[in-house]
Amino acid sequence: MRKSTNSSKTKRDGESRRRRVLYWCLQVFGWTAYFGYLSIFVALYAHNNRLLALEPVIALLHLFASHGLRALIRARGWLQLSAGKLAARLCLASCVFAVLIQVVVTPLAVAIGAVTLSEQRANWWVYAAASTVLFCAWSFFYIAFQWLFRYRDSEMQRLELEAGLREAELRALKAQINPHFLFNCLNNVRSLIAEDSERAREMLLRLSGLLRYALESGNRERVPLSQELDIVRSFLELEKLQFEERLAWRFEIAPHTLEVMVPPMMIQQLVENAIKHGIEKQPAGGEIVITAQNDSGRLRISVENSGTLEAVAKPGFGLANARERLRLLCGPNAALSLQNTEDRRVAAVAEIPLQPTCEPY
Repeated sequence: MRKSTNSSKTKRDGESRRRRVLYWCLQVFGWTAYFGYLSIFVALYAHNNRLLALEPVIALLHLFASHGLRALIRARGWLQLSAGKLAARLCLASCVFAVLIQVVVTPLAVAIGAVTLSEQRANWWVYAAASTVLFCAWSFFYIAFQWLFRYRDSEMQRLELEAGLREAELRALKAQINPHFLFNCLNNVRSLIAEDSERAREMLLRLSGLLRYALESGNRERVPLSQELDIVRSFLELEKLQFEERLAWRFEIAPHTLEVMVPPMMIQQLVENAIKHGIEKQPAGGEIVITAQNDSGRLRISVENSGTLEAVAKPGFGLANARERLRLLCGPNAALSLQNTEDRRVAAVAEIPLQPTCEPY
């Protein structure tokens, strides 16, 4: 996962550099081409050739002014505005930059004798209007490019998230049922057949339901919490065949949370992690407490087990995979953490924003 993150950051940095190079290439080429055309027009039809000396200065002023307009757009966050508000601000900013350019050009043009002061005053509004139109046109192309880049970035992000989700689901499917759990469960059921055939049949039904749920979960992004809890109960009943009196559990579920959609097998993975790193390492065993409640507009699911976090080994693949799938399916506001509680227990806490559906963001 870290390699994937570093790779994505490198790609973003490379794309950012390419866009900066493209921006300056278009800036230099565009303004140079435009004022090159004006210089040819002046050379052919103007009566005062001193205007030619002024054209490169005007070109540079427009280049740096448009770059300043770009900085203003980015600093003020205008790209986040509605089309109407954005157009109004761009028109006003274009007028301001056009006037500033004329304030600089007027004394310079008069100083080199390109025009007289009276001629400059008479045509001042024409020059300002022309510059305003130029900046409005420049703004249109700049905003169009930015929207195009944003659309492309959003599509790339969507594709990356979908690819990451599919990869996470594939890894989750491979890790849904621990082979050791399956082998132990089958051996325990076989031993139970001679002692209590009725309970052995019940355990086989629970095992088949668990396997069917695990296989079908690869085709579903979310299931009701009530359905997930039924599978967790089956999983705990099957684990109790091995741990017997060393394993106890209880559920504290708020009724209004039962229909909330959650990633399939998420709680099962947290319970399996609690047994492996907590209950199994305690000579006397321990208790698992599963709670679910609405906490300020978020579904808060907690899986607690006896023990302390210091004594627990480094969280394995199950917890990391559950955290990644939760982020991919429910967005960046979802979280999964492992922490000590005040009563010397370890809690894996998942927080999911409560909304109609839990879709990939």
